[in-house]
Parts: sequence; C-alpha cells; structure tokens
Amino acid sequence: KGPYDSLILSKHPLTNTKVDDNHVVITNLILNEVEISIVGIHLLTGGTKENFNNSLQQIDYLKTIVGGTNKNLILIGDLNMTSTSRRFSKFLRETNLYTVTSYTKPTSTWPAFLPNFLGIQLEHVLFSDNFKLINKKNANNFGSDHRPLIVDLNY
Repeated sequence: KGPYDSLILSKHPLTNTKVDDNHVVITNLILNEVEISIVGIHLLTGGTKENFNNSLQQIDYLKTIVGGTNKNLILIGDLNMTSTSRRFSKFLRETNLYTVTSYTKPTSTWPAFLPNFLGIQLEHVLFSDNFKLINKKNANNFGSDHRPLIVDLNY
C-alpha cells in the first residue's frame, strides 16, 4: 500500500502470515515437511534523521524476529545497506544469517538506470546456515529504480 510495504508471493501455500507496523511481513511455508519462515522488509530511508532512527529501530526489531524464529529462515527485502557496509556486516554477525557477494559477478540492484557494474546492491536475500545458494542474478527492472534480485536456494 505504501512505498515501504513488502509483498511475499509463493507457489507454495503460505501460513501464519502477519504484517506489522514496522513494515515487516512474516510468513511460513511447508516444503517437504519442513517449516521455513520467510521475513520480508523494506527498511526506511529518505535522508532524514527520523527515518534513519526508525531504520535502526527496524534493524533491532529484525534481530528480535530472527532470534525468535525457527532455524529455517529466509530474510528478504530492500535493506538499504550495501554488503560492504559495517552495519550490514554487524547485522549478519548478530543474526547468524548468511548471504553471498561476488565482486566478479556483481548483482547491483540500485539504481537501475546505471549499468550493473556501477550500481550497488541494496536488496538482499539472507538465510540460515542450512540453506545453500545455488544461483543469484538480477532481472529487468520493470520501470522501477531498483532491479529485482532472484536467488535460488537449496535446503
């Protein structure tokens, strides 16, 4: 409904879906009798001190969600952090989540009007250690200023 809202679509049925005031979508799916939790978020941005403070509160809230979720977790969304930032590295360390970054095959998601090699990656797919990344690529931007990030994971 708004610029910071998220949507999770799945070809598998989603259960226990919740959307809260922190722009977080939390849902589960059952795949081969295993429950997987999926969390989607778009961290606030906009250059104001209020939005920056709100994004820090969102990050702390995400840490709480990750800590209270089963071990099969995928966190997706526009985190408004690059994979080389200290804040991103600290978040990965504190949540015990993983991702893969390649400097030889970058997947820049913003801004879409620049060539991939000149952009930065703000969208991320983070996952618990029982997942393995199979493939990561960008798709066409479909008129957005961000490129979608497509990730194939194996459980």
